[in-house]
Amino acid sequence: MCEWQGPDDGDAPSAFSEKWRRARVSHECFECGGKIAVGERYRFVSGVWEGRGDSFKFCLQCTETLAAFAKEHDGERPYYGGLDEALGECVDEETTINDDDTETLSEAGQRWQKALDEMRARRAARGAA
Repeated sequence: MCEWQGPDDGDAPSAFSEKWRRARVSHECFECGGKIAVGERYRFVSGVWEGRGDSFKFCLQCTETLAAFAKEHDGERPYYGGLDEALGECVDEETTINDDDTETLSEAGQRWQKALDEMRARRAARGAA
């Protein structure tokens, strides 16, 4: 496990709600920017942080990646929209530079790299649409 440290977000939200919804119109995932198509399930999070209300929508893949990330990091999660950066930090920490200047990625690093590649592919597909 990498030594990633969760964000220091300050105060917890004064109000918070998390629920699963089924899309009646298309949405964009806040993490990967990928499309949440009509009929797909997505995670909807809303709350009040520092007196300001906000809401976020997450695709199933990003929700699963966030859950796996939290499980391997003692329940710590990146701030909303920060999964890409957190995964990149873990990949960097799980990379060993060998004597011949080649790189070796640990098993955990390979999992995070795969998740990162999939996130970026969803983002790219959204941009191509």
